[in-house]
Amino acid sequence: MVKPTPVFQLKRSRLSIVFQLFMLGVLLTLLYALLSPWLWLGCVIVALISYGMFLKSPAALRLEYLDADEWSLQYARPEQLVRLKLRQVIDHQFYIVLYFRGSQTKPLLIWRDQLSLSQWKALKRLALLI
Repeated sequence: MVKPTPVFQLKRSRLSIVFQLFMLGVLLTLLYALLSPWLWLGCVIVALISYGMFLKSPAALRLEYLDADEWSLQYARPEQLVRLKLRQVIDHQFYIVLYFRGSQTKPLLIWRDQLSLSQWKALKRLALLI
């Protein structure tokens, strides 16, 4: 009997946005205590511009397990499908990080709220096996 290939449909993560904004708030609060008001305001402007540029990075829509360490990854903008070899998987409970070898692809963070519960459990099982 052939096992179905795991396909993970990724949604936009609200948890990652809340985490990033929280960390940005903590950093700006610490800088407020250390810097003069004008320098702090400059840091706020640079941080907001950087965060806006980060939001424009292409989001992964679909991740599919192919064979052994072969995966395919589909991005939203531009519409492209990339075939990658998995190097390492790290499970941090709230998110899983996938590292790929031999390519210019950045590590992929998959947050808990990006997948349904059944898909999240399947990904955690795959993380244990790899």
